[in-house]
Amino acid sequence: MAGEALKKETDLNSQTRLAKVTKKLQDKEKKMDSLSSAWESEKNKRGALSDAKERVEKARLDLERAMRKGDFGGAGELKHVKIPSLEAEVHRLSAQLEGEEEKDSIALSMMVPDSVTEDDIAVVVARSAPSSPPPLLFMPRSF
Repeated sequence: MAGEALKKETDLNSQTRLAKVTKKLQDKEKKMDSLSSAWESEKNKRGALSDAKERVEKARLDLERAMRKGDFGGAGELKHVKIPSLEAEVHRLSAQLEGEEEKDSIALSMMVPDSVTEDDIAVVVARSAPSSPPPLLFMPRSF
């Protein structure tokens, strides 16, 4: 808004301020674009890890199903080939994600949190708890 107002002004000070405001706006947009792309990248990597974990669970369920049916050939393939390769993929993806978190630990780490911390719980409880205790409904009688 300040930029729009300054565009209408013609004096030198206004033009200088307009240049500063425009430069600051461009810097903020560049920073927003870089953070947005980093967030999107991290979100995609976490999604890939989640998908890989789901494939492992599905393979384990398929293994149990094959064992119950008596399909020991399919069960052996799942147990000794498919599940270990899927678990290796999960391990690789999680190590890759952890390595990038360590690399970007100061600037961009945990843009997409995957766990709930004590601080998160404290914020929710503080919002939902009344600020003062409720009044007593019944006063104790003294005899």
